[in-house]
Amino acid sequence: MSYILLQSTTDSLSIAKNLSKKLVDKKLSPCVHIIHSPNTYYKWEGETISTKEYIILIKTNNLNKEKIISLLNKEHNYNNPEILSRSFTIESKDYIKWFDKELNE
Repeated sequence: MSYILLQSTTDSLSIAKNLSKKLVDKKLSPCVHIIHSPNTYYKWEGETISTKEYIILIKTNNLNKEKIISLLNKEHNYNNPEILSRSFTIESKDYIKWFDKELNE
């Protein structure tokens, strides 16, 4: 099985919590982390913006990737949400059993 970590950000803790809960409840991810990032700087429509954001880290497998991206695009409060992905390896056999069980129940 191939595992991925999807990452997004939002300026709303309630949106971060709502997205995380939906992803876990729909069994698209067994575990989502919300990390408070003190400040984010980015360019938007020619201006440099500074805001406080929350980083949403979504652990899943490749089979759920498109469903998660679709949910993020539909439910996110940003018109153009950040969605990044990277592969990872799970090194614990017990963790793999739990992870796969929670995705496949």
